[in-house]
Amino acid sequence: MSGPRGSEPLFDVWLTREAAEDVKALLGAQARAVKQARAELQRIGCRAAHYRLSGAGVEHLCVLRLRDNFRMVLLFPAEDEVTVLLVGPHERENPDLDVYRRLYEALGVEVPDDDHRRPACCEDGHPPVDPGLLERLIDRTKELTQQRRRARPSGT
Repeated sequence: MSGPRGSEPLFDVWLTREAAEDVKALLGAQARAVKQARAELQRIGCRAAHYRLSGAGVEHLCVLRLRDNFRMVLLFPAEDEVTVLLVGPHERENPDLDVYRRLYEALGVEVPDDDHRRPACCEDGHPPVDPGLLERLIDRTKELTQQRRRARPSGT
């Protein structure tokens, strides 16, 4: 954390390539909601998040609810660092668009049943830091991308 209150951001917030692509596709109110959420994350870190996911493989990730059914999935590689992993709609009726399905696929974990808990993101004012999770997620995403490329018919 840096700088006196009100000057520069206290938390470093950055987007993964996937999250940057998600945000780039947003327009209007959703784009403004993301901008506002990023500013809140820079100012108050994990306290801006609404809840932490529960279940094996996702217990160190938090979610910030945006407008309507949109969610921002967060990871904390360090106490003063916030990584935005994905941004998108929570669409139970359309699993291909659902931000949680995308997350679980990227992590290689099973989708939890509907009876999951949503504990607070911050415990005693501290985020659920997992410095190795980002690297594992990036490796898994690269692996999935390579599998998809190999599965494509030639000429596409």
